[in-house]
Amino acid sequence: MAEKILIVSTTFPDAESARRAASELVEARLAACAQVGGAIFSVYRWQGAVHSGAEYPLLLKTAPSSLEPLKARLFALHPYQCPQFVVLRAGASQDYAAWVLSSCAEK
Repeated sequence: MAEKILIVSTTFPDAESARRAASELVEARLAACAQVGGAIFSVYRWQGAVHSGAEYPLLLKTAPSSLEPLKARLFALHPYQCPQFVVLRAGASQDYAAWVLSSCAEK
């Protein structure tokens, strides 16, 4: 599994905004696919106080060449002032990686 793709992890305050972002990013060919998870319970420090509540995870599979445009679009869509943006470099099967790369290629 030497083929490299990127997995971007973020969270949204509700399922609907996560689904909208997922659809827009895949439609724009910035991500090959997006997975919106069910509610998770998050605890975090923000502006000097500890907060907690439900969030919805969004995982995006993308090509390395699409990372910066994906980040810019995601930040423009995101309701949070400081959204989670964690990038994991991942090995994938040759066929899956080729699909991710071709799905993110411009038409």
